Amino acid sequence: MEITTNSTTENTSSCGTGIFQNTCGVDGKSLGIPNIVFGLMMTILIVVLITIALLTYRYMKNKKSISSRRESFRPKSFVKTDMSDQPVMRVTSRYEPKMVDELQLNPNDQIVMIESYDDGWAFGRNIETGVEGTFPLVCTTLERKEV
Repeated sequence: MEITTNSTTENTSSCGTGIFQNTCGVDGKSLGIPNIVFGLMMTILIVVLITIALLTYRYMKNKKSISSRRESFRPKSFVKTDMSDQPVMRVTSRYEPKMVDELQLNPNDQIVMIESYDDGWAFGRNIETGVEGTFPLVCTTLERKEV
């Protein structure tokens, strides 16, 4: 006795399902992205997002630092006239100002440091020219503690 059964075959491929819809090849098999490639793409995306977040944080921190220096930029009438207790800095390397509140520094200039900031900058007055502004401390060295 012969038994014949009618069976239906199901397509068990992942073709056209999930996030890989419409990715079927000519033969009906899935053209989906392999897991390793998908994992690498997600890792790269996360690294890019973290990099953008860090760059934004550093930009905002730097912007805040610059604005705090600008707030301290004040006309001569507001600055102490008696500077005998202020340190004097000697310029060791040239610096060209990049902002309107910055001093131009030339080697051997003497700067009376009026205020120092925690970001490596200071506010002072050039003894020769009388011009005041902010300057990078890295371009100077302490000449003497007082004027």
